[in-house]
Amino acid sequence: TYTHTHTYTHTHTYTHTHTHSIGMLYCLLQGKKVRALYDFQAAEDNELSFRAGEIITILDDSDENWWKGESHLGKGLFPANFVSSNLNSEPEQVKVEKENKKKKEEPKKVMANEDKVDLLLQMLSTADATIESSSENDTIVELEKECQAMKPSIEEAIAILQRQEDDMKSVNEKFQETMAYYRKLLAEGPRLSTMQSQRPPQQYQAPPQQYQAPPQQYQAPPQQYQAPPQQYQAPP
Repeated sequence: TYTHTHTYTHTHTYTHTHTHSIGMLYCLLQGKKVRALYDFQAAEDNELSFRAGEIITILDDSDENWWKGESHLGKGLFPANFVSSNLNSEPEQVKVEKENKKKKEEPKKVMANEDKVDLLLQMLSTADATIESSSENDTIVELEKECQAMKPSIEEAIAILQRQEDDMKSVNEKFQETMAYYRKLLAEGPRLSTMQSQRPPQQYQAPPQQYQAPPQQYQAPPQQYQAPPQQYQAPP
């Protein structure tokens, strides 16, 4: 068992402490293989170079960041995030190339040009079919190609207008229902007020009062007050 410290600088800086252990023996027994997702160019002698898409046999994956592997070029260390255990996965470069190719193959969207369509219709209406080749016929052919390229844009615009028309119809139906209900309320208003005015007057009668006051049992106490005798004498 030995410890190897390695620093690799490419686009990023990797610091790797690699310890050989039982992980190497496990990888050898299992025969683990990975596919390279990116190109990797070795910067030191103990590193393994490879191209995207190549199959690499893993010798030791005990470290999280740097693995040791073997290919037709030899043995060495390489970044673990440059490979995938899915052997059917496509390298990133291949994916990018396919996406770019797909974008190039997709037809460019041509916006509708009403003036060109009107011009084509006008030229078709006045064209002389007896003349096999002329500059006017060549212009008509070119305009036809341009108008054919506008077809997707025109169909998309028509679909948008159709959805807007359907929305307007729905709104109009709800508006008509609301107005019909409003007119119904207006028509029933005078009849309801007439019915209320013809109702008989309410003859309210108060219930008989059954309350009786209790008899008064209060008696005034007898007066016990006596005036004092007069002791005043007039002067001589």
